[in-house]
Amino acid sequence: MKKVIKDKELYQKMAEAVNLLSDTVKTTLGPKGSNVIINSNERSVFITNDGVTIALNVDSDDLVIQSILEIAKEASIKTDENVGDGTTTTLVLLQEIFKQGVDLIFNGQKPLEVAKKLVAKAEEIVNKIESYKQKTNDKIFEKLASNSANDTEIGKVISTVYSKIGFKEGITLKEGNTYKTSVEYLPGYVFLSTLASSYYFNKSKALTFSNAIGILVSGVVDSLDVFGHIINQIVSEDRALIILADDFSEEVLNSALSLFLQNDVQIILIKNPEYGTRQNDILQDLAVLWNCEVINNVEHLTSKYFGKIKEIVINQKSIITKYTHTDKLKVYVARLSKISDAYNDFENEYLQKRMAMLKNGLAVINIGGVTTSEIREKKMRYEDALSALVSANNGVLPGAGIVLFRISKSMSNGGIDKVFKEALPCVFRQIIENAAIDYAVVEREIINCNFEVLYNVNKEQFEEINKTDVIDSYNVVVNSFLNAVSIAAMLLSTSSLVINEIPLEKNISDYD
Repeated sequence: MKKVIKDKELYQKMAEAVNLLSDTVKTTLGPKGSNVIINSNERSVFITNDGVTIALNVDSDDLVIQSILEIAKEASIKTDENVGDGTTTTLVLLQEIFKQGVDLIFNGQKPLEVAKKLVAKAEEIVNKIESYKQKTNDKIFEKLASNSANDTEIGKVISTVYSKIGFKEGITLKEGNTYKTSVEYLPGYVFLSTLASSYYFNKSKALTFSNAIGILVSGVVDSLDVFGHIINQIVSEDRALIILADDFSEEVLNSALSLFLQNDVQIILIKNPEYGTRQNDILQDLAVLWNCEVINNVEHLTSKYFGKIKEIVINQKSIITKYTHTDKLKVYVARLSKISDAYNDFENEYLQKRMAMLKNGLAVINIGGVTTSEIREKKMRYEDALSALVSANNGVLPGAGIVLFRISKSMSNGGIDKVFKEALPCVFRQIIENAAIDYAVVEREIINCNFEVLYNVNKEQFEEINKTDVIDSYNVVVNSFLNAVSIAAMLLSTSSLVINEIPLEKNISDYD
């Protein structure tokens, strides 16, 4: 049986859902926010202050509210996907923007017009946020990571590693086996796992080979016949043969899998994960690391095309090839650095990532703790801090919601302006209230100082805004804000909900 919820009743249900979600998550915001215990069917009970993790576990037995919850959660999920941090901020903003928007609708404004005006005004506000943006450096990275993780030690570790490695994919976060956290640096080049078949993982979820032979092919491999000699060699020497090519024929794939699965012959087929000019880029990088040449026609296969792979680790998400620094590699990286000026921003970012892998390699952070719950909770903090650092490449802002609070003071008391005048300070307010500090006192002092100071909750003192350690990533603030506005506008412009009602009880006769 279908049920239709409309107009005022629907907005009331929406408010219940949004409040349930935000009220559960927002107590974690800021340095003195609290944790939440999650009892999930997918894993053992754990404790966290990670906004999106908490949000994903908030559900309701009321089918109408649950339906709305799934939509509201998208705001937090989208922020997490885009920047990996700021998910709690998103929900705090969503709650207040939605509340103020409903007030406008109940006072006679049309829902669709309210939604359109919200989105339009949001673009203006983003431009104002950008005017407060500052450039980053290593010191700022450490401050930002510490704020995101709410832990100075985590901030120091992750910012040091990130500054050395230079890109997120080069850093692996692992749950350690001891109470101490340790960092391991290793020469390594990582790229997307594109094994020619998932059947390679039938024996293990990760494949590791040492002293393997690698062959790099620019083109499609449509026969294994030409590899006969090298296959005999790997069998006799108990080694692996790694072939990376644009693609493989079905015949080649079936033959290689048959040998791998039935006879334990280690022939691993990897499809080139890149497209266009980047296909050649990865081939040239690996050719230097494996000390071989790239072949265009496998019919001409000779020993000069046989690469030497120190170690390669293949899992379902990534492939890491470990290497040794050589003079040839140094010359190659130097040549790459000379051509960086010829690339546009997008391509230059990719080039910088390649050079970072070739110069600095990879890092593994083994996260320590006394209990499994502690390690898992710390791992989430490391993940948040790492994401904050990545997003900070585009600049930082004075933190603790002070920029949004300051912008709110330029808003009028009517119409759409009033929505944001009331909503923008809520992040700043929530951080202060979670620290059990009188918000009115803090607000008054900041306004009296013309926003030249902010309140450092950790130190429990006011600080000059250009000297404080309290900072936020520009990308995180903007993404949090825009995703909150987007979902609020979507909810506000919806006037009906149709749902399949499932009776809680059935008579025996219903099954006859």
